[in-house]
Amino acid sequence: MPRALSRSIGLPQATAMVVGTIVGASIFVQPSEVSRAVPTFGGMLLVWVASGALTWFGASICAELSSAFPQTGGVYVFLREMFSPAVGFLWGWAMFWSMHSGIIAAIAMVAARYAAGLTAVGDGGIRAIAVGAFVGLSAINYRGVRAGCAG
Repeated sequence: MPRALSRSIGLPQATAMVVGTIVGASIFVQPSEVSRAVPTFGGMLLVWVASGALTWFGASICAELSSAFPQTGGVYVFLREMFSPAVGFLWGWAMFWSMHSGIIAAIAMVAARYAAGLTAVGDGGIRAIAVGAFVGLSAINYRGVRAGCAG
């Protein structure tokens, strides 16, 4: 009999994490990047609508797969159960070495750019702040979900 899933964080902590990620790292950065790449209003609107649709589809697929495979592990479990343990293993290592590290690095860089707006540091200072934020965020993630949400 499989172990019951335990709830590591509550609704307030989960909501704060999502809002913090969206407001802190996305809402102030993404619009300027989109407007730089797509110069017309109609084009920008199309990009946002397409991104929203893709996000909705991805979330819907993850919700369905989660109901089919109610275990902790997310995409790793889905790939392991649908294809093979080797595919799940490779996904886990890809997430560790590139995707999650890249996400943490992007958030650290945004934080460093915000900090640079408050203090007079040059490019080297921004890099140092970003490295410090990367190491700090990585240490928090290493400690676990509860440490990440201060719950």
